[in-house]
Amino acid sequence: MGSKTWPVRPLGELVENHDALRVPIKGADRRPGPFPYYGASGVIDHVDEYIFDGEYLLVAEDGENLRTRNTPVAFLARGKFWVNNHAHIIRGNCEGDTRYLMYFLSSADISGFLTGSTMPKLTQRAMHRIPVVAPPLDEQRRIAAVLGALDDKIELNRKMNRTLEDMAQAIFKSWFIDFDGVPPSELVDSELGPIPRGWQVGLFGDLVKVASGKRQTVRSDVKDDANTVPLLGGAGQIGWTTESLFSAPIIVTGRVGTLGVVSYWSGLTWPSDNVLVVLPKNESMFNYIYESLRRIDLANLNRGSTQPLLTQRDLKIQKLIVPSIDLALRYGDVSSVVFAKIKMNDEQSSILAAIRDTLLPKLISGEIRVPEL
Repeated sequence: MGSKTWPVRPLGELVENHDALRVPIKGADRRPGPFPYYGASGVIDHVDEYIFDGEYLLVAEDGENLRTRNTPVAFLARGKFWVNNHAHIIRGNCEGDTRYLMYFLSSADISGFLTGSTMPKLTQRAMHRIPVVAPPLDEQRRIAAVLGALDDKIELNRKMNRTLEDMAQAIFKSWFIDFDGVPPSELVDSELGPIPRGWQVGLFGDLVKVASGKRQTVRSDVKDDANTVPLLGGAGQIGWTTESLFSAPIIVTGRVGTLGVVSYWSGLTWPSDNVLVVLPKNESMFNYIYESLRRIDLANLNRGSTQPLLTQRDLKIQKLIVPSIDLALRYGDVSSVVFAKIKMNDEQSSILAAIRDTLLPKLISGEIRVPEL
């Protein structure tokens, strides 16, 4: 990646390096607190003290992710935080913009600067040698502002979705856990505690069908003209594929490997053989089943010896409160509005991310100049 007009300079000439201030803390010695504790790939804990305050760029020093790049190798840390010795900590000097450098490194080929055959490592010296296309500082800031505006909106959508999910959960808790508005005289004992008169205790297997996903031979890490169907794993989407197993809404949770994450999907999907697919027998109960399933400690149902395993049977015999169908329908109507907004935000974020990824190399190379946008 280069430009006919902009010089290429070593990263070390554009940054201040603060690696000497890093302090690792063993897990047993960490005291819980509000400050993020960063490692090579992001936040790994929260502690009660901090050693940095401001905006810095963290660059992975070691780990397989330096090769696979499943998560960013360079990411911003803002505010008060702590960093261990698995991430370099730098920020732009008078000739480098911190956020611009993050975007440049996110698309740069750094494989030639890694050492280590079994565990990749990016030494400080090697990192400083990475060639960077270096427009004037003002141009760097304009590029970072354009890309950053897209990322900021994506982050805002993520926060909005978290708030919307909290709203749906709060309504669920009010109606189906706390029984707000139900007089004590209308509560009766059950094996799950007091429940409103007329409600029942049932098994998940009575209300849902449970199936395992299937192995898919075609897989792509990126969406393209051929691979347009989300491929689902235990922790969420793991890629894209060409065909679908489902077109109707489904609930998915991990079967092997990752247990405990529950997600819902609509549209075309292909759940992998690492997941269980939950299909409510009564579609009107979909949202109620989804929230009920999220409240079960699925990780505690692990039957695996070498790796975590959740069986269909163990999921089906879990007990839940079965409310009146009228209230379940009301919850479905209310929560569907919330989930529709969440889906809309997700779709918008996907479009914004695609725009960002298309613009990034063109802006950095100088093919597109910011004033032209």
